Amino acid sequence: MLAALDYLTEDSSVRSRVDSSRLGVMGHSMGGGGTLEAAKDRPSLKAAIPLTGWNLDKTWPEVRTPTLIVGADFIDNDTRYEQFLCPIPSASLTIAEYRGNCPH
Repeated sequence: MLAALDYLTEDSSVRSRVDSSRLGVMGHSMGGGGTLEAAKDRPSLKAAIPLTGWNLDKTWPEVRTPTLIVGADFIDNDTRYEQFLCPIPSASLTIAEYRGNCPH
């Protein structure tokens, strides 16, 4: 993802039309996980939006980029999802609002 941003701002034919001081990233599923990785690795990003992001890492204390995490509601009783739903985080300086659906 960061390689794509670098190409866009440094080598692409549209680079003169891109404001490299206002970059953000967004991705779905594994791309959402990549969005979190990008935000961790490049804190100069202005925004990160992981859409139902998937990643082996479940905590992101090093992310300083403003981040809007969009999750999903599961309609079946598959317990494999519980690792992503539970426990619900407590309010803190880094979490403005959290709505969860942990079944416990």
